[in-house]
Amino acid sequence: MSENKQDQLIRETFEQYRAGIGSMPSQRAQILHKLDEKPARSYRPYYRLAAVAAALVLLLGIGVPVLSGNGFLAGHPDQVRTTGDLAAVQPEPTGFVPLAQPEGTPETAVQPEPEVSLNYHTWIDSMDRDLMDALVPVNLSYEKSGIRLDVLQGAVTETEALLVYSVEDLEGGRINERTYNPVYPDIGSFDSYENVLAEYDEAGNRCTYGIHVRYKDLAHCLDGPVFPLNMSYLDVTESKTAVMQVNPDSSESPALVAMPEQADWYAENTEKPDLKVMDYSSPQDVPLGTHVRVSQAGVVDGQFRVQFRYVDTAPVPLNGNSEYAPFVDVAVSLENQPGYDQHYRWDADGDGDTDFEEFVFTLNGKPAGALEYRVDLTETAQVLNAGWKVEIPLTCIWTGEASYSEISRRIEKENIPDYVKENYPQFNDCLVPVDLSFEDQGIRMDIICGAVTEKEALFVYSVEDLEGARIMESVSARPVPDSDLPVRAAYTQLAYDDPVGRYTGVVHYRYNNLSEISRNGEIGLAICGIQNLHSETWHLENLLREYDGHADLVDLPVLLEYKVKNNFGGNIRYYTNEDYRKLGLKILESGEELEHLGDGIRVSAIGTAEGMLHLQLKYIGESDEYASRTVQVSCNECGTDADLPAWTRPMAWDTNSDGIADFEEYVFPCDPEALENLRLEVTVTEADPAIEGEWIVQVPLARFPFLDT
Repeated sequence: MSENKQDQLIRETFEQYRAGIGSMPSQRAQILHKLDEKPARSYRPYYRLAAVAAALVLLLGIGVPVLSGNGFLAGHPDQVRTTGDLAAVQPEPTGFVPLAQPEGTPETAVQPEPEVSLNYHTWIDSMDRDLMDALVPVNLSYEKSGIRLDVLQGAVTETEALLVYSVEDLEGGRINERTYNPVYPDIGSFDSYENVLAEYDEAGNRCTYGIHVRYKDLAHCLDGPVFPLNMSYLDVTESKTAVMQVNPDSSESPALVAMPEQADWYAENTEKPDLKVMDYSSPQDVPLGTHVRVSQAGVVDGQFRVQFRYVDTAPVPLNGNSEYAPFVDVAVSLENQPGYDQHYRWDADGDGDTDFEEFVFTLNGKPAGALEYRVDLTETAQVLNAGWKVEIPLTCIWTGEASYSEISRRIEKENIPDYVKENYPQFNDCLVPVDLSFEDQGIRMDIICGAVTEKEALFVYSVEDLEGARIMESVSARPVPDSDLPVRAAYTQLAYDDPVGRYTGVVHYRYNNLSEISRNGEIGLAICGIQNLHSETWHLENLLREYDGHADLVDLPVLLEYKVKNNFGGNIRYYTNEDYRKLGLKILESGEELEHLGDGIRVSAIGTAEGMLHLQLKYIGESDEYASRTVQVSCNECGTDADLPAWTRPMAWDTNSDGIADFEEYVFPCDPEALENLRLEVTVTEADPAIEGEWIVQVPLARFPFLDT
């Protein structure tokens, strides 16, 4: 079987497995208010961006756009219209209608919810109006460098998404109505997206936007049941105005030259027109801002022309593999003129960036004296390169025709094959669909795919609660092979879908011979009892510093023996009291209870002695409580993840003769001079009462054509 055929077969099986399972009810909040239909502000963002593949659709075209009249090509900023007295005419701002807050607002929700209502009149012709009406509250945020990204509303379907978000400056002075922020959908692939400014709240230092994303199939775009929005950087701009003069009577008319050969792209032109621009070979370079110079200005053949040169606008690297080009926008108005007639921009050195821009105004007769023109400049003053990201649970914003349960399964199944092939390459040639399941007590166990060899096996499995919320992300539900011999197993969580209560994992078995895990030509995989686990971690560094040196070392009591070695051939060994004494170990003298670590666990002694760090824990309660609780102690250097090696297994002893440890002591090598840099943690994991039962799937070895049976 070819690799492509095999991969196709696996994916088709994923599409079919667990077919027929009932869907959970929709969990998204109901829409309490629909958006009004007042006209939106006529505004397009100004930008030049080179970014990650997800943002490439925003890149401006290079070359020389040419327009007649008073506008730019699509993708370039609209020219600000001016009256005779140079007063800019701006559209009226959009009004806002509040959306009701959903019940049970999560801890991450923004309080209070900003009043928001978007009016997408520019999108109505190209977008389904139902998507706008389906917007539901989201209220998730991410804050960094004094800038907060809030996702306020959203609606997502199989082929498009609409999200409403705001960017707020909590410190003030860095956001205005011309702020462009490169928020983009951080998904695998999409056809297009568009950002539109809905409102600028000057008093609140906040801009509100809408983003519309189109894609062919959502299941192919997402890595999990979340829809992520990213903002790699924030472009902080500043605006300034310069009023300048040109006197045609006292200055020589600039020379005209042909457009450069690099300027080979024009709007609605198949052949390069015979266009002339002012000579740009020796620019005068009158500074206007950081990135803009006045190259030439003058009257030629009854036209007033002004030419600008852009400097230091090359893209610079940002987060990851993205880059950013400084934002520059120039608007020109001429005294007693309604607007320019021609506008050119071109790349003079072939690097793909605009180097020159020229505006042309037709004059009514010969000017009497000096001409006064005004330049309104907005450009980058600062780039906040912090990185903001909000991951929106898909269940909150799903409005598609398919049930959420169905779309979440499709997303999960799209990602499983890639994960397995990347992390277990030894099975790439033999991974096949299994597609077998077992259901009992409303809980279903699926073996999705697998691979079996003579020495090891791999299975992807899932456990799903079809009736309620009994399976959580921390569930302990691990399939084990039906075998009388010990088999080494490593379990890894692949996914958890909270709304439908489905846990997906992968198990990797190692054994000496295939016969150790198979009977009668089958491998029986069983889950015996299902429990949800809850963990809590305590940091004991301050306690160590407070009580270090307060406890003395004493001789070992009679210790409980631990099994410490198993060669999978019956060779089992235990550490005995004599082993510990030969190592020269002692324990701290027990004292008062220093710290409570949840119910039934106390710190009874802590400190350093003879180059060792000791932590002694005391257990209080009935012996049956221990069966549902595990304790993990780690000691490492601050800022690292590498645990210091423990000298031995924890030493445990019983003080009431019930055979259950009442005390445990953990010992780590420790340099007293490095005490300030150590991190000491205790993690206690407890299990809920188990769901009793056995879920077992018999997997025939005949399912694995690559196995020589």
